[in-house]
Amino acid sequence: MKKFTLIILIVAALGGGAVWFLTGRSGDTTGGTTALEYIAPATRTISQNITVNGIITPVLSTEIKPEVSGRIAAIHVEPGDMVKAGQTLIDLDPGSLRAQIDEANLNIESAALRAEQAGLDYKRMQALAEREFVNDQELESARIAHLLAQNELSARRARLQILQDNLKKTAITAPYDGTVLNVTARLGMVVSGPDSGREGAALMEIADIRELQVEAKVNEIDVAGLKLGGPVRIFFESVRDLEASGKITFISPSASGTTGSNPQATRDFPIEISVVNAGPRVRPGMTARVEIEVGRAEDALTVESSAVFHDLDTDETYVFVRKDAGDPEKRTVVTGIYDDQYVVIREGLQAGEEISRQKPPTARPAARAST
Repeated sequence: MKKFTLIILIVAALGGGAVWFLTGRSGDTTGGTTALEYIAPATRTISQNITVNGIITPVLSTEIKPEVSGRIAAIHVEPGDMVKAGQTLIDLDPGSLRAQIDEANLNIESAALRAEQAGLDYKRMQALAEREFVNDQELESARIAHLLAQNELSARRARLQILQDNLKKTAITAPYDGTVLNVTARLGMVVSGPDSGREGAALMEIADIRELQVEAKVNEIDVAGLKLGGPVRIFFESVRDLEASGKITFISPSASGTTGSNPQATRDFPIEISVVNAGPRVRPGMTARVEIEVGRAEDALTVESSAVFHDLDTDETYVFVRKDAGDPEKRTVVTGIYDDQYVVIREGLQAGEEISRQKPPTARPAARAST
């Protein structure tokens, strides 16, 4: 935490105390006396935020792919169209499947006749066996032939059921109410379905754009401060006058990308954030800036960040506390969370004490002599 606090203190110090904080040198290199300005700590409620950029996406989005192979005969929707669940989006030419169904019906009739004939043969063999005109092996062969004929009939009927189901799938329908985002299908295009042994290409994409989310990435330094359900503020590059709220709905358990190429590189963790009350002007594909609260201190003792100094060599954070006489006292402090202006002092300083905005002359290294 001290290292993270150091980062913000360096940035904040660029206002009034940057020279002291970064280098420990006085702005007065002539050796003159500089009057110190003192400030008092105050009790405040502050929050620490991080900012990430992301892309607006629908919570529910589906690529529409064919379930059977065929040639596209009709396309009933265009990008931007609203569709209802079960509405037909694309029709595939059913001619080939209907021919297969006709063939399957004929095969069923033939299989039914063979099964009937095998049944009659089996009954005849049973009658002959009772009179000992046939042996057991001949009777068993007749029984097996009868069973095989029945199995063939069942298989033919199952094949017909598959073809009839596939015929229904030539009408590609919407799985839910939504909006057509894009259409890549073209009339006359021959598409492949799972029945061909390979996955077909997407013909269009639909989404429920009433529920949107931000997909973003957070670096490994900040991800530890995130929590599911944490509130966020969302701003949109394309709609600058709009601010929406949201909550973190997903935090990836692992960093994205590979880690073997550069072990020293910072890793990013994908997150998802719901978008509440964004309105119709916000659409999928827009960029968003998200402010996420990663820490909050209620009624905490705080001081301006520019009045807190840090020694990079010793990793010591300190302030200069006013005394009744003489130079202020250098005192080590323990800091907490911070925002753009203030930092929480957890230990080392009491309410009512005053601290200097600048380092006293005795704490400033002498200026180097010019060569």
